[in-house]
Amino acid sequence: MKKIFIVALVVIVLVIVVLKVESSGNKSVDFTVNDIASELLNTVDFEDTLDSIDSDMIPLAYDIDKSYLIDYVAYSGTGATAEEICVFNVHNIEEQMKIYDILLERIEKKRYSYSNYMPNEVSKIDNAVLIAKNNFVVLCISNDDLKARQVITKYL
Repeated sequence: MKKIFIVALVVIVLVIVVLKVESSGNKSVDFTVNDIASELLNTVDFEDTLDSIDSDMIPLAYDIDKSYLIDYVAYSGTGATAEEICVFNVHNIEEQMKIYDILLERIEKKRYSYSNYMPNEVSKIDNAVLIAKNNFVVLCISNDDLKARQVITKYL
């Protein structure tokens, strides 16, 4: 009788563990890319006025294959500052990492460009917040990298 009880208990624990692992892999989110971007816009200190980039232009502007994207939004300044926000929701980890690498390269190009053009912006670029997690990739270049990181990690 004890053996049957122990076997049944082990089976129940295994079922619970398997269900928990499966549900964590399919984590549903109750926020959108716009929620993240809006909170960044409204709570992080930006020197410039950031305007939304037309959704048709974002994949071109960031050189990202549109088929990777579930949803996306981006904001940029006038060019007088390096400030920007972009939030991408993708299908899988491979796409997430490709976009992360594209944004790392974008940060490097921006650093080079602004070091010659407006060197006072380089510190913002050096403190850019770039986070990839749960099929999202978020970049925020601002005056307040700590607040930006706090907002992004609240969601991711």
